[in-house]
Amino acid sequence: MFNGNKICWEYFIYNKRSAVLNARHSAHHHTDFMVFPILLIFICNVRLVRSTLTKRPINLSLLHPQSFLIATFPLLLNLILRGQNFPVILFEMQFSLGFITFLCLFSGTFGDVEGDLKLLVDSFQPDPKCIFNQTEVTSQTIKSFPKCATVYGIIVINSNTDLSMAQLKKSFKNMTSLVGGIHVEGSNLTSLSFLTPDAEYDMFSFMCRYCENIIQYFVDFRFSDGFKIENNPYLTDISVLNSFVEFSDESFNNCNFKFSNNSKLNLEKFCDGYMFNNLMNLDTEGNLKDCGCQGDLLSLKKYQNCTSIYKGLQLYNISDLSDIFSLSNIQTIRGYIDIQNSNIQNLSFISNLQFFKVYAEKKVVFNLQDNPQMTRLEIPLLEEIENLNIQTLALTTANFENLHPDFCLSHDEFKLLSLYVNFINLHAKLCPMPKDDAPCAFESMEKLHDYCEIVSGNMIIESGDEEYTSKLTSLKYLYGTLTIRNTVLENFSFLSKLSFIAYLDDTQPVIQILSNKNLTNPKIGTRLINIFTKNFEHRQAIIQDNHPDIFLATNQTCNLFGNTTDNALIYRRSLNYTGGDCGEETNLNLSPGGGGGYLSVWTVMIILSLSRFM
Repeated sequence: MFNGNKICWEYFIYNKRSAVLNARHSAHHHTDFMVFPILLIFICNVRLVRSTLTKRPINLSLLHPQSFLIATFPLLLNLILRGQNFPVILFEMQFSLGFITFLCLFSGTFGDVEGDLKLLVDSFQPDPKCIFNQTEVTSQTIKSFPKCATVYGIIVINSNTDLSMAQLKKSFKNMTSLVGGIHVEGSNLTSLSFLTPDAEYDMFSFMCRYCENIIQYFVDFRFSDGFKIENNPYLTDISVLNSFVEFSDESFNNCNFKFSNNSKLNLEKFCDGYMFNNLMNLDTEGNLKDCGCQGDLLSLKKYQNCTSIYKGLQLYNISDLSDIFSLSNIQTIRGYIDIQNSNIQNLSFISNLQFFKVYAEKKVVFNLQDNPQMTRLEIPLLEEIENLNIQTLALTTANFENLHPDFCLSHDEFKLLSLYVNFINLHAKLCPMPKDDAPCAFESMEKLHDYCEIVSGNMIIESGDEEYTSKLTSLKYLYGTLTIRNTVLENFSFLSKLSFIAYLDDTQPVIQILSNKNLTNPKIGTRLINIFTKNFEHRQAIIQDNHPDIFLATNQTCNLFGNTTDNALIYRRSLNYTGGDCGEETNLNLSPGGGGGYLSVWTVMIILSLSRFM
């Protein structure tokens, strides 16, 4: 039978990882790609992928007809809808990650131990001697427990478990790593010490995710109950969890951890420990003492005494704001913030928020959408937005969309956000600043004040302005566009301190570098970390009619910001480059927001990603 799940482990073995992730997603916008039909067929045929990655000849007899039909159906539908002719080699297809998830899960089921065991074995294909394929631990099933250091299975200890703690410890003594899950439910255990950490390093390795990366598409496949401790009335000791460690390139956030209705279990001392502190989806309820509050509580009043939230904060369709300040004591949110279709005017109800932690691979982590009365952010104590997904160097994506026309961010809020996030949409403007801190308004280089750190307005440097460029040596923040044209400048060293550009109109290109005949080093800033635009797709740079060797230092690649290995940084300051120095000549009489003949950010990233497999 066709098994799409096998591809995940096959690909995991080869560990061909890409850190450039797609983050174009919001509550009502699906993630879209331009893909090749053959790529979809590969996704559903593990043996084809294995042949490709190992450079072996591809045997087309391995192609499964199911996968061909699944992969080509949206293509055929797309052709019919667009009225295109069939013999076209490359097709533009709108293809959602949800569909890819469906492909991989085509033959899989979740939610039961037997089904999870099958998925586990199919995915990893471990040594049969290291598989525990029983659905519960009893005096009979324990006889088949593996002697391996790494065991593959789901350990279920329940009311049918007729073994003492000493017997459990003896049976599990060789196991220092587990791939699968742990369920302890309805038992008489007082401790979880039946698990045995490695004697030398005092570590127990645990992983419950079984699928990772499908040809650049990160899909999160985890067992529905990876680590579940429920209804154990005598349980008091879970200190063995202090020895738990992730597998290499894995995270505990790829597992679901649940502790519920353990009446004597005090989780308070574990909440801020190494393991629990960085969990986003920790579910604790009905224990003697729980960790924080769950972000999916139905009543806002239940948050009155909460200082920490797990599972994020979701507020939808809120019109009655009478209880909204029940959230005012929250200092830490673990998980996404998603506020939609509400009458909320600002986020002052979480004004004590200091730490916002997420584990993100592809989703929007901070979404303010369709809130027509929202005019301000107002979370002044927020110190950082931390993405704990260091395994895949994922992006931290935000979306502020369809808010009040006067919605604005303060300069300090822009500075904070510039350090951590990229935006799909940023429907905002700069809030008015106190007179003493107000930015220098740009009229011309000649009239610009000396040594301004903040400049607002569309900056133009042109012939005759070369002598004034020293005024920009302190410039850090530009709220507007940048145009440099018809100069004799050889480089832009005077912009070395520029930290971010915010242009939230989208009617003009963000940057234009035009007719600078001596320009051989166009690098803008050594510290530029972000470019804010109203819409991520409409961020254009025109580079044209400059020195023929303008991009010699970057191997003829259009790049105004220098080389770096930080993929999140590359993404945050990426632009749609066009103009004769970057490819096709551009008509400089552009209509507002116009410009044609350029490669979009998405096309470039997909080409770069696919090139890894060529």
